[in-house]
Amino acid sequence: MASSSGSATGASPQVRPRVESLDLLRGLCAVGVVVYHCLDWLGLVELHNLGLYGVYVFFVLSGASMVLAYDTRIGDAQALGSYLAKRYIRLAPLYALVCTVVTLQLAADGASIRALAARVAMNVSLLFGFVNPGETALATGGWSLGIEFLFYLLFPAMCLLSRLRRFGLIVAVGFGLQILCVNLTLANHAGLGTNWVRYTQLGSFVGYFLAGVWIGRRQVNRARIPRAAAILLLALSSAALLLCHGATADLSLIGIRGVALAIASVVLVLVTAQLGVGSLRRFAGILGNASYPLYLLHPLVFAAIRSPLGQSTLGLISPVTSTAATLGTSLLLALAVHRWFEKPVIAWATARLRAWTAPS
Repeated sequence: MASSSGSATGASPQVRPRVESLDLLRGLCAVGVVVYHCLDWLGLVELHNLGLYGVYVFFVLSGASMVLAYDTRIGDAQALGSYLAKRYIRLAPLYALVCTVVTLQLAADGASIRALAARVAMNVSLLFGFVNPGETALATGGWSLGIEFLFYLLFPAMCLLSRLRRFGLIVAVGFGLQILCVNLTLANHAGLGTNWVRYTQLGSFVGYFLAGVWIGRRQVNRARIPRAAAILLLALSSAALLLCHGATADLSLIGIRGVALAIASVVLVLVTAQLGVGSLRRFAGILGNASYPLYLLHPLVFAAIRSPLGQSTLGLISPVTSTAATLGTSLLLALAVHRWFEKPVIAWATARLRAWTAPS
């Protein structure tokens, strides 16, 4: 999560320290998604909540982090344009790289180059969130980035609304509409897979991002929950997300269970934001930096490990060992990619942006 470093008016904006506890939670959610995917792909067990709500917590974290980073930095049209460019720069380089690898794989399997070209253009622009992201995303998990970028487009308005005294009511309404949208989408009980394209739309997740913006505003205003109550809420929300599974994925999303788990996701971020990490500060930073590349790269690592070449090289490794190997390799690769690809590319692109927007 970036800290504020400039303002539209030229005055020094309020610089807020990095919230290491949110970094830690973001990294743990990425690890959870990796474990969920591996166990599911190997046919061992389907831990619905670990995968589903792990991603939804990302949306809450994103809303909170955006307020902390940009609350004082979106003041006019020029600042708004710079903000959108920076958010694109943050997501696009690594996603474009992963999409390139996936595209080469699909082309090798005989997919139409012309059809792939149009799909690649939509993905690299990050505008595929407008066009059924659950269907048009190239990378595994990429659908969430399409929706995330839509939230980035809406964030300036949300940030302004969050300064209103009744913003909590707006969040409650948005959260209620999200619950209604999810339940109506999955009401036919045909399964999440059958309803996937209809489900992976903005309305199914808008409450999470709004709640994150509300949490970020609370952090800015230094609103606190008593520490003992925060620790209790942290334990209860974590236990709910880990233990309260439905028999199927869609049953973890609808009805009373779906409402409770959605609220638990928000509470988890709410209380984590105000808790320190103590001696885990360095670990939290490392895991937070690795979270985005870990999320995008682990499907490629898993496919390589389970491929005939990977199996012949590593031997017929067990499913449990495959999961451990995927997690370990993906984490090391994520750290390397963050250091030697993401950071330099983002720094270069940001420098070019500053040069283009600097007054002549």
